[in-house]
Amino acid sequence: MSATVSIPAPGGDFARFLLHTGVFNFAANLAGVFFIAFMLKQGVPPVAIFLSIAAIFALRFVMRPLVIVLAKGLGLRGAMAVGTVLSCTQYYALAQLRGVDLWLVALVITISIGDVIYWTLFHVMFAAIGARSKLGRATSLRQFVFAGASITAPPIGGLLLTWFDPSIAFAIAAVLRMASVLPLLGVTDPPFPREPPAGAYRAGAFGAYIFMMDAWVICGAGTAWAMICFTGLGERFDTLGAALATASAFGAFGGFFIGKLVDLGHARRAVLINLSAGAAVLLFEATAGGRPALIVTAMIVSALVGGLAAPAVMPIVYSSVQTAPCPLRFQFSTEGGFDCGAVGASLAGAAVVWSGAPLWATILMSIPAVFMQASLLIGKYKSRAQAFAAGN
Repeated sequence: MSATVSIPAPGGDFARFLLHTGVFNFAANLAGVFFIAFMLKQGVPPVAIFLSIAAIFALRFVMRPLVIVLAKGLGLRGAMAVGTVLSCTQYYALAQLRGVDLWLVALVITISIGDVIYWTLFHVMFAAIGARSKLGRATSLRQFVFAGASITAPPIGGLLLTWFDPSIAFAIAAVLRMASVLPLLGVTDPPFPREPPAGAYRAGAFGAYIFMMDAWVICGAGTAWAMICFTGLGERFDTLGAALATASAFGAFGGFFIGKLVDLGHARRAVLINLSAGAAVLLFEATAGGRPALIVTAMIVSALVGGLAAPAVMPIVYSSVQTAPCPLRFQFSTEGGFDCGAVGASLAGAAVVWSGAPLWATILMSIPAVFMQASLLIGKYKSRAQAFAAGN
């Protein structure tokens, strides 16, 4: 896994994997992107939403050994295909949701099972297929695929949820996500050691800390911001979908710019840009209030910064995956860090809302995580540069 892998020509593994990613994320943006908004609309209070998200990631943490078992039996590609199929079940549970009921419990369980398998293996597969010397560009291309899905799908999903029975949108999303398995099955299955080499799990400590900070922002500020946007835009799915698409169109360009900086050797500069922009946008979101014009503006700025984040953060993680004793077990540890951060942020968000404080207070709590992540990344890039200089 430490050998350099070049990006195949169109029709190769990288193209197939991007096709899978595009279809999978189109489904997610058609229906899954409205996950929090739909819960609110169905009468689930904010405290229960935060607690549900905490439960999802706590279950993910507990169930993660299942990923190793499946990978040993089916290979990385086969196990990821199983995770893709299982993730479709969440849409049925979401369509049946009518407040804090047993379907909410079913939703938590189905999301946990599908996501713990899929996302643990997604990053391992991407690191194996992406070019080691061009991980910034590869990550940016992936973000463009994400952006394409997030530009085209939300308006369609918003219209379906507004004007038709919600089960239609969720059924279409489930079918599309199921179909995304087909290009995935055409990707070469990367090898991995069946038994853990020495230090296999410990190697993922850096990635675990990075993902922990990421999760704190996503599940703390991100969850609160999703609720603020939906309520501030009149609780209309079509309006929210149009706003999400507009914002994503701006976000696509930032990611490609930062990815080029990383590949040109300006990684620390990319991290500093991401740090400054990330902290600024959280402050902006916290002050947007219930004013639709400010909310849409903040959504656009947030998407632009979101486009900056992955190419600044993920290349160093993916390059660490490629040089780890076992990429799968590296990602096992890394995703465990994400789960811990998600549980912590969600419980903190629930406590903030339960105390009577406004939702924007949860957004402000995420700002320290942005600075902590940037500090870790700058230190890692600096040590990499010093090691490279010493070797030459």
